[in-house]
Amino acid sequence: MAKDYSLDPFFDLSPHLQCVTTHEGVVVRANPSFARITGIPVTDAEGHSLFELLGEGAEGMIRAKWKEASGADEGLHFSDRIRKPDGTTAKLDWHLAASNGFIYAAARDLTIREMAEERFRLVVNHAPNGIVVVDRGGGVILANPKAEELFGYGKGEMLGLRIDQLVPERFRSEHAGHRETFHGAPSARSMGAGRDLRALRKDGSEFPVEIGLTPIETEEGPVVLAVVVDITERRRLESELLEISEREQHRIGRDIHDDICQQLAGIGCIVSSVLDSGEEMEPDRQATLKEVAKLVADANVRARDLSHGLVTGGIESEGLAGALVSLAASSERMFNVSSRINCGEDADVAPQKMKVQLYRIAQEAISNAVRHGKATRVEVSLAKQGNRLELKVTDNGAGFDQSEERQGGIGLISMSRRARMMGGQLAVEGEPGKGTVVTCSVPLEA
Repeated sequence: MAKDYSLDPFFDLSPHLQCVTTHEGVVVRANPSFARITGIPVTDAEGHSLFELLGEGAEGMIRAKWKEASGADEGLHFSDRIRKPDGTTAKLDWHLAASNGFIYAAARDLTIREMAEERFRLVVNHAPNGIVVVDRGGGVILANPKAEELFGYGKGEMLGLRIDQLVPERFRSEHAGHRETFHGAPSARSMGAGRDLRALRKDGSEFPVEIGLTPIETEEGPVVLAVVVDITERRRLESELLEISEREQHRIGRDIHDDICQQLAGIGCIVSSVLDSGEEMEPDRQATLKEVAKLVADANVRARDLSHGLVTGGIESEGLAGALVSLAASSERMFNVSSRINCGEDADVAPQKMKVQLYRIAQEAISNAVRHGKATRVEVSLAKQGNRLELKVTDNGAGFDQSEERQGGIGLISMSRRARMMGGQLAVEGEPGKGTVVTCSVPLEA
């Protein structure tokens, strides 16, 4: 059943400009938003030419579109600027339709949006980090000047690139899978947390990066905003710090070996000479001296083990596999823990600096297993897996609940940093009461 109703409230309450004109552009009726957006009172607009009110010349777009709409069967859509009486301008998004001898016009004010877009453009263009926006299909639709600088492209050259073109070829298949996973559950996050990320420049060179991802919904569909940070300098400084630390540990280890161990050895010799002098002494005194000799000898062994742990010189003579065997032996003496080493025949193929870092990771993992996990058995394996070298330290300690958020201690942070310095990955897995597994996988071509 038809009901009587009026469209006047819809017309008058609309937040957008609405007006009715003749085909020649004379305003017949205008709503309050017309006055708010154009700055022209409705009473001054009605009965006057819209083109003259909006500062349009004879060749203006609005005039031309009104003429086009007069003979069109369907509505027209366009955007153009108008000039207000106060001299300012506004960008309007127009929709026109001709019916019953009149032109029905509606326009949305894009000025605020345009200003926001300009502010966004200024922020993006002056951002200290690279910003790349990628559409659902993986195409680059925006790259700021810093991103172009980082990747070595000229102005506008990155637009239309596939995002995979900015990833080293050996990582592209894996990257495609990560992209699909991200689009399946989009959320603001760091890309590849805990992994070594590398980007590819136009000239084919690579550089280490950190990337933050933010999904954004737009009128054209979902896009992803990626903030790219070049961490080359940070990696260089981390490498320097590790080298300084390594030199300092080496110095302390040498000092222990050359000074404390020698003094302990000297004390042991003095005690032994007294015991071997043939001098008659009370049984209690003799027993005490023998106990002192044993304690000094044990202390000397522990000091030497500590010295060898600080000095990695054995790697040069024994190789990484031999150094790990020595580490296991000293761990058994120092921690009273059962240690087992499994090294593949082709495992000892890493560069010298990588061997040192892997040794330190194994050393830290064993220490953590005993000190924190109360382990009584530790197994260390070293194996070549394709073009990667994998170090794994497994213990039978207390383990941990992986579902609970854990704060990494200094040891874990140190191991992770060493793994990243080699371009590798560190994984720590565990289960309450079933021990912990520390795995470090590094590329041999790094």
